[in-house]
Amino acid sequence: MPSYRCCVGTCSNDSRYRENIVKRGHVQGELKWHHFPEDDGVRVQWVANISWGIKGFVASTYKTVCSNHFKYGKPTSASPHPTLYLVKSDICKQSPRKRRKLVYRQQILNQLNLRQSPKDENQRKQQHNVQLKALPLHS
Repeated sequence: MPSYRCCVGTCSNDSRYRENIVKRGHVQGELKWHHFPEDDGVRVQWVANISWGIKGFVASTYKTVCSNHFKYGKPTSASPHPTLYLVKSDICKQSPRKRRKLVYRQQILNQLNLRQSPKDENQRKQQHNVQLKALPLHS
């Protein structure tokens, strides 16, 4: 199954992380992902709307925009361009890229650390000190 990520700078919707998707109230049904149109006139307007304040934004055939950014939850003849939730971001902000696995790993480690009680933390420190004492010293 293909995965999609919204390319709007302020949106973090990603189809790989269903539990983190934010769906706005005006979107009917499931959140959908819309590819850039092939028509040059419409495509230019999409790029102009989406690239506000994003340095180096390039529209490609693989980039998508989620339903949150369209007035009716999808491009229609009355409103064919993404116009909602396109907050101007800092001019130095780079174009969105793939998420790094390191961030996800760090979140899991943080959750595990939050689950440890102070007693467990003290035991861990004591075990660490014993391990350090057991290491041979090099002369």
